[in-house]
Amino acid sequence: MAIRVAAIGTGNVGVHALRALIANPDYELTGVWVSSDSKADKDAGELAGLDVSTGITASTDLDAVLATGPQCAVYTAMADNRLPDALDDYRRILAAGVNVVGSSAVFLQYPWQVLPKELLAPIEDAAREGNSSLFVNGIDPDSPTTCFRWRWPERARASSRSAAWRSSTTPPTTAPPSCST
Repeated sequence: MAIRVAAIGTGNVGVHALRALIANPDYELTGVWVSSDSKADKDAGELAGLDVSTGITASTDLDAVLATGPQCAVYTAMADNRLPDALDDYRRILAAGVNVVGSSAVFLQYPWQVLPKELLAPIEDAAREGNSSLFVNGIDPDSPTTCFRWRWPERARASSRSAAWRSSTTPPTTAPPSCST
């Protein structure tokens, strides 16, 4: 059975993720979130630069994308210049019961203690509320992301822990056994 996945972001990184989600039969694309009105209402295939119509149109409404029932969201939206918005996106997605794998914001990688508790607590609370998980690993060359690339949604689905977790080359001891490398 295909994993139901929403794509959050279609920029420099997101376009590659979107292509993989469309092309790989292991995934069923449920929705696409974009931050730009110029990309809204365009077919996912067009946004991915593919000569295919998916029937999935992009939306600037995150709630509408979450209403499509994804099991996982691939979060590639820019976070560096919109940190409060990105943290709120994560909180909303996790609270909706959707697992998240992402390339940004990289400070959400393990070790978790990089940010002050007041910024992390809402994300952890949302993950508990939604019984969902978070995996962020960046997209830097030679990072473990290269190894996991488009397997992220499967790792999120495998997670049974009801709190946010993160990983680096060596997953933290709090990671669920099903997600360890």
